[in-house]
Amino acid sequence: VDFVKPSSAKNLKDRCAHLTNYSINKRSDAFERDEECTIDDDTGDICSGGDSGSKRSVRWLLSWLRSKHGDEVVDRLWCRIGDICVKTV
Repeated sequence: VDFVKPSSAKNLKDRCAHLTNYSINKRSDAFERDEECTIDDDTGDICSGGDSGSKRSVRWLLSWLRSKHGDEVVDRLWCRIGDICVKTV
């Protein structure tokens, strides 16, 4: 489903147009599966992944960030993400 900005009440009832949820998007014709990626269809968890398709793993993201910004920056970011998770539980 292509993104449509909810600019009026006209498209607010289209529940799929405003979501980025994997469980909905995996059924879209525009969804691109990563050929190297395996996804558990029951949970939506990525078991492994490459660098293409509509969904990336955290492992891929951290690797990409490390290549762009270095280990120290990514390690600090990951600690901050962990702090946010702890504070929300």
